[in-house]
Amino acid sequence: MGVYCMILIYFATISGEFVCSNPSGSQEARIHDTLETYRRQSTQCKSDQFHCDSNDCISKEKVCDGKADCPNSDDEKLKECAEVTKEPPPGACLIPNHPNNGEYRLGLGNSTPGEYAPMYKVLVLQCEEPQYKPYPPALGVGADLPLCIDGKWSPTPPTCAPACKPLQSTTTTKVTCKHGDKILDNCDNPVHNTVAVFECEPFHEMPELSLNPDILCLNGSWDYPVPQCLPVCGHKRPKNVPHLVGDVTEKKSDYPWHVAVFNATNDNICGGSIISQRLVLSAAHCFTDQDGKLYPFEDYKIVAGKYYRNYDDPRDHGAQESAIEHIYIAPKYKAMYNYYEADLAIIVLKERLKVTGDVQPFGIDPPFLLYNCLWSSPTHLQTVESSKCRSLNLNTHPLDEKVSVFGPSHG
Repeated sequence: MGVYCMILIYFATISGEFVCSNPSGSQEARIHDTLETYRRQSTQCKSDQFHCDSNDCISKEKVCDGKADCPNSDDEKLKECAEVTKEPPPGACLIPNHPNNGEYRLGLGNSTPGEYAPMYKVLVLQCEEPQYKPYPPALGVGADLPLCIDGKWSPTPPTCAPACKPLQSTTTTKVTCKHGDKILDNCDNPVHNTVAVFECEPFHEMPELSLNPDILCLNGSWDYPVPQCLPVCGHKRPKNVPHLVGDVTEKKSDYPWHVAVFNATNDNICGGSIISQRLVLSAAHCFTDQDGKLYPFEDYKIVAGKYYRNYDDPRDHGAQESAIEHIYIAPKYKAMYNYYEADLAIIVLKERLKVTGDVQPFGIDPPFLLYNCLWSSPTHLQTVESSKCRSLNLNTHPLDEKVSVFGPSHG
């Protein structure tokens, strides 16, 4: 009987009522103290606190107050938080009709339009995602939900609207979404009338954005294609300083598309031009033997944004280096057997170049005047030897005709 009585006392203590009759006062007190200690140790919450599922403790006054104080909103999901009545008690709010493609809920419980929710109850909208999202959109985490105050929902309950595809900023393009005059935390849930504003990162451009850099979400679709910022096209810098007849000394950044090709012993053997952040145009003979057979890719490295010839010159601040992933040679190239016709190579870089003031892809405009930058010595191209970059004007044919890229020859 003693064991049975103790079990009853245990459950009675939890419920607040004693079932076992005539227990000794001292034993009852000891059991109560033991259970109270166990409760506090297991929950770590005080008697005036609410125990969240995450084992956090919050004040009981914060339960059903319209704000999520527990990490998982446990304090707003209790059945007591969803009490409704058919007759309007003082300060109660009328539950509105469910919107198309969604429904209103009180906490986790269902709600019936036409009934009344007591004061300080929260109305939660659940849309048929991802096709539909709350409208107007919430401004971010912690935004207020519709709360019943003195017979009115504040703010006004949202509805469900067709959603556009979410947008995210990239390394080249920054996107900001706004709804009305309010800027949203992100563009994860764009709905009708959401405006996405695009901005290019430095050294990137988007010609079609020069007049209107915005797109608008209308009935679930963006009114224009989502734009993308691309690297600016490199252009030769003006104001060169004359050095010798037929030759000028170039300033850093005068040829931002130029790269240097170094071999395994860190000798500069060729140059090239940046086509994109991972593609470089150069001469095929720089990477092949006299029979046109490719040397191992590991024997080379590409350096962009370089001004001084030596591989490890400390003055080349901001230079970018990449190994080679692959080399594509023009099909007609047969080296010396066809007199180096189609002497072209496309180099695929392992590392993506970062576009800066010193590193940019080249751009060629009519009349197709191509400026090339090269390091020279008396034994190659018979120009004046220099440790700095020199320029040479090459009048070329239009791009649809045969083009040759020059560099030091082998042998």
